[in-house]
Amino acid sequence: MSFEKMGIKEYTFVLLMATSLNLFCQSDIAIGTWKSYLPYNQGQVVTQNQKMIIYGTNFSLVTIDKEDFSTEFISTVDGLSESGIQDIEFDLFNDQLIIAYTSGLIDIVRGMDVFPVLDIRDNRNILGDKTIYDMFVADERFVYLATGFGIVQYNLLRREFGFTTFTNTRVHTIASSGSRLIIATEESSYYIDLETAINPSDFNAWMAIDDRFGLPETYESQSLLALDGDIYIAADNIIYRGADDLQFEEVLQNLYPDYHIQFINSTPEGWMLGLRDPGSRSKILFFDAQDIMIHEENACVNRLRDAIVDEAGRLWIADEWDEFRYFESIGSGCQRLNFNGPRNEEASDIAIEDNIVYVASGGVSDAFGYLFGRNGFYILEGGTWTNINESNNEDIKANDLLMLYQVLPDPKSDWLYVGSYWGGLMAYNTSDESFQLFDKDNSSLQGALGDEQRTRISGLAFDDDDNLWISNFGSERPLSVKTANDTWHSFPILADNRLSQITIDPLGYKWIVIGGNSGGLYVYDSGESPEDPTDDRERFFNLNNSEIPSNFVNCVAVDLDGGVWVGTGEGAVVFECGISAFEDICVGNRRPVLQDSIFGYLLESEDVRAIAVDGANRKWFGTRNGIFVQSPNGEDQVARFSTDNSPLFDNNIRDLAYNDETGEMIIATSKGILSYRTETTGGRRVHGPSVYAFPNPVRPEYDGPIAIKGLARDANVKITDLNGTLVYETTSLGGQAIWYGTDPSGRKVTSGVYLVFSSTTDNFSNPNTYVTKIMVIR
Repeated sequence: MSFEKMGIKEYTFVLLMATSLNLFCQSDIAIGTWKSYLPYNQGQVVTQNQKMIIYGTNFSLVTIDKEDFSTEFISTVDGLSESGIQDIEFDLFNDQLIIAYTSGLIDIVRGMDVFPVLDIRDNRNILGDKTIYDMFVADERFVYLATGFGIVQYNLLRREFGFTTFTNTRVHTIASSGSRLIIATEESSYYIDLETAINPSDFNAWMAIDDRFGLPETYESQSLLALDGDIYIAADNIIYRGADDLQFEEVLQNLYPDYHIQFINSTPEGWMLGLRDPGSRSKILFFDAQDIMIHEENACVNRLRDAIVDEAGRLWIADEWDEFRYFESIGSGCQRLNFNGPRNEEASDIAIEDNIVYVASGGVSDAFGYLFGRNGFYILEGGTWTNINESNNEDIKANDLLMLYQVLPDPKSDWLYVGSYWGGLMAYNTSDESFQLFDKDNSSLQGALGDEQRTRISGLAFDDDDNLWISNFGSERPLSVKTANDTWHSFPILADNRLSQITIDPLGYKWIVIGGNSGGLYVYDSGESPEDPTDDRERFFNLNNSEIPSNFVNCVAVDLDGGVWVGTGEGAVVFECGISAFEDICVGNRRPVLQDSIFGYLLESEDVRAIAVDGANRKWFGTRNGIFVQSPNGEDQVARFSTDNSPLFDNNIRDLAYNDETGEMIIATSKGILSYRTETTGGRRVHGPSVYAFPNPVRPEYDGPIAIKGLARDANVKITDLNGTLVYETTSLGGQAIWYGTDPSGRKVTSGVYLVFSSTTDNFSNPNTYVTKIMVIR
């Protein structure tokens, strides 16, 4: 299979250049494709063309149609090269969008294509800050880039670089007036006349705009604007204006000393000045062509980043605070736009039950330090996100529940359990929104040793009897259980008390990660009843007494055969001990693999951070270097995903969770959530009540996979024509088999009705079979 990045889709061209389509309304995605689940609540930068307002968020683009306000969202899933947008500029001369990323990479979006410009990002001779802070499209030929290391000229027609000027100081912004190119830096403003300059790449050829031109001798230039032949320069929070002779005079003292200048932008009437204080207050001051202030806007402006005015006189605000904002006209009331998505890109834990996705936002460092996250938790149901946090839930606010780190729905009730790494265990009823809090004062949970006021929850798991097992990180008795009849018990353990992720195998054994450099893996058997400690067993594994290669253990997962897979800082280990888990013979196994004719162990050079098992019992390993998909026994690589060959937002994988109903693998990266639709679904021991194929009928224009759903796990599937001639045979991947409508030679089958025979046999039941039909139209 191929996972190469494609150019932006045709619909994106239509989106950017002409109209708007509803592309994200479908409840499912095709097999082998990706879907993004990004926050759309902060516009960092904003630009426009004739049809669209275009916002850049930290992770993607949001476009708003100027006529009907329809919106679309574009990310790496749709063809962008990266996440982490720093600046955007629409090139009206060439009808294309230019995107600059924090890495220094540039995308030029034109037509159906995305043209990535990699030179700055990948240039090892450029040391230090490669960020592109501002872009200025001078004409149809050139765009100028203000970067952390200097100024770069890029030819838009020939798609090649011109000169590069190293300034040894960060360039904030850039503009031009006539043949003059002007920059604002941390040390001063400078200009060069490109018509007369012999070598613009030599910074000594640039002229400082200093006291010789009516400005201070030295100053920091925060922003500048070229407008109708005049130049406005912000110098130490004072605005100066100069004409063609570059003689400047002061036109505005900063009226608000506690605010700093964020930008100077043009308006149809003149210009506007964006101001921002160190906290969460901002202002926009509007001036006419004679530099007279005509309006001050401070409502609905918090952490201001950028603003533009469109041809209809609407003011569009880019603000780091929640919600997109606009004004129908300058001075009118604030309007807010809210878009469907999780509140934040942060995600520490994902759980799925009955096709509903639950996400904890986290706020805990890799070393289990406090990050004080306040983003709550998110629920995805039926394509709609619900975000629950202190801003809309009084219980979370009143109890100061920071760092909601773990999440787990009760499979037998409407209660959702959310573990705070700060204030205990929250129980939230998804039906009536009722709330309970369990902490050191009303349960067996305890405060952390040395920080007794904090009840840290770091792992959750239900057993088959609906007992909830809880990791109480750093406490004296770090393992607790809330039984099905609501009694609480806690247990001391023989290992370190830094317990985190819990998983429970088919025998009811609890396998628990112990964090830190003295960590490892802890297995606990609570016997016949959690209330009776006399029949309990426990065992601790680390590199000294098992095949675990590193004491840095990160994650644990149980596969469909009961194998326990453990992710460490140096690869993965599997324990297939069954009832022998507490005997010395159980030490785990490192899977041997052969890569490039070299023998080694499974992912031995990778820091495995998350593990999930799909419907075909394949293992998905999330690492700091992307995702590795391995065969059921772990020895063969099925797929490899990274930012180089897929839409992954980042290679640092935080968590993985498999939706056995849809076959989607939900992926949490450090830069947001997305999913991949696998070829599998969850399978059972026997066929489901309905086995069917999709699409059916298969029409002439369709050339994708035909999915046969509802099968038993690992069923043998044979497809024949009506004469009984075999055209295809396979084994189901979980509860689903895939056929591409071809015969054994790889040619497309002819029109007709094809019979699908599926059968399975296990050691505990009689053979179970099913027959269905597929109609193919050529």
